[in-house]
Amino acid sequence: VDLLDVNNGLLSKVEYRMKWMGETRKQAEDALKQINNEKRENINIQQQVNVAQTEAQQANDKLNRANEKDETTKINEK
Repeated sequence: VDLLDVNNGLLSKVEYRMKWMGETRKQAEDALKQINNEKRENINIQQQVNVAQTEAQQANDKLNRANEKDETTKINEK
C-alpha cells in the first residue's frame, strides 16, 4: 500500500525510506540523492554509448559507400 501511496504522490520517498528502512530524514535524503546521482551518471553513460554507436555506424556507412563506389568504378573501367 505504501508503494502505491508513493506512486500516487501521497507519501514521499523520504517518508517511505524513514518508515520501511528505519532511516532518519537526513539518511533518507542522502540515500535518495545518491540514487539520483547514480541514475544521472547511468543516463550520461548511456547517452555517450549512443553517440559512439551512432558515430561508428555513420563511419561504417561512409566506408561502405566508398567501397561500393570503388567497386562501381572498377566495373565501369573494365
